[in-house]
Amino acid sequence: MYHALLLTLIYVTIGHDITALQRESITRSSLIHTQTISSEQSARSTWMWTSVTELSDTEIKNLIVQSRTENISTIYVSLDPYLTAYESKASAEEIATIINRYAYFIQAAHDSNISIQGLAGNTNWHLTDYSYIPKLLMQFVIEFNATQVRGFDGIQFDIEPYSRSVFWKNQTEESKLFLELVTETRDELEQHLGKDFQLGFALPYWFDGENSRLITVPWAGQQKYLTEHVIDILDQSTLETYIVLMAYRNNAEGSDGTIQHVIGEADYIKNNASSVGLLVGQETTNVQPEKITFFNLSIDDFTQQEKAITAAMSGYSSYKGIAIHHIESFFELINK
Repeated sequence: MYHALLLTLIYVTIGHDITALQRESITRSSLIHTQTISSEQSARSTWMWTSVTELSDTEIKNLIVQSRTENISTIYVSLDPYLTAYESKASAEEIATIINRYAYFIQAAHDSNISIQGLAGNTNWHLTDYSYIPKLLMQFVIEFNATQVRGFDGIQFDIEPYSRSVFWKNQTEESKLFLELVTETRDELEQHLGKDFQLGFALPYWFDGENSRLITVPWAGQQKYLTEHVIDILDQSTLETYIVLMAYRNNAEGSDGTIQHVIGEADYIKNNASSVGLLVGQETTNVQPEKITFFNLSIDDFTQQEKAITAAMSGYSSYKGIAIHHIESFFELINK
C-alpha cells in the first residue's frame, strides 16, 4: 500500500537512531502499567484535540513536562491531522510531515513514561457512508506501529451518535449501527496488534438508562442498554479495553454527583466483565451548565472532588483513574 511504503520511509525523515532505540528497555506495556494510583489521587489521562502539527518541538517538550508533573500518565492525541490530509489528498511530503510530528510527540512522551493513544471521533461515523473513516484511522495506527519503534499505545473513539436528532427518532437502528462499529474496531485491531494495545470508547454516563429517553436494544441475543452492550463486546477482546464515562459534574457526591453516575457501570463491570477498564471523565472547559465543569472553580476544588471519586472507586479493580477534558483547559485551571 502507498501509505505503508511511506511509513517505512519515514525513518529517514525522522532521523531516529533505530539501533539505539531498539536497545532501550522501555516497552509499551510498561508505559501503560507503571503509573500507580495512590489512595487519594487517581492516575490522570487527558484529551488533546490540538493538532500535533501546530506544536513546535519546544512546545511538545513543555507539554510533556507539565503532564508528568501533574500525574498525567496517558494523553489521547487527535488523529484529525492525518484524516484531514487524507481527505484533502495531501502530498506524500505533507503526510510525511504529519507522521514525523506524531513520531516526535510519542517519543518525547515515552521518554517521560507517558503513554499516547490515538483519538478520533465524530457524530456520524457509525453510519454506512462514513464507516470508512474509523477503518482508515485504524489502518493508519496499525501501519504506523508496524514501522515505528515507538508506536501508539492505543486508540480511543469518541463517537457521539446521540448528538444527531435522528438518533432519538430511530434509537434501535442507530444503536445497532454503533454497536456494529464497536465490534468491527475490536475485531480489526485484534488481527494486527498485540494484547497490550488499548482500545477505548468514550460514552455518556446515561447510556446505561439513566436518561429516561434511552431504550434498551437487542444485540447478541440480549436486550440491554448501550453501555452494557459495549462493555460486553469489549470484554470479549484480546486487547486491553476500557470505557471512559463522561460523567461531567463538578461535585463528586450527592444524587446528581459524579459517583452516583458511574457506580452502576462499575458494578456491571465487576459482575459481568472484569477485563474492561473504567475511567471517569471530568470537564474543565468553558461550557454550560456550570455544574458540569470546573472552569469557574479552582484546581483545589478539582483535586478535592478527584479524591472523593478515587475513594469511592477504590473497591473496583476496573477503575483506572480520571480522564480530563481537555489538556489545555486543565493546564489553565492549574495556572489560575
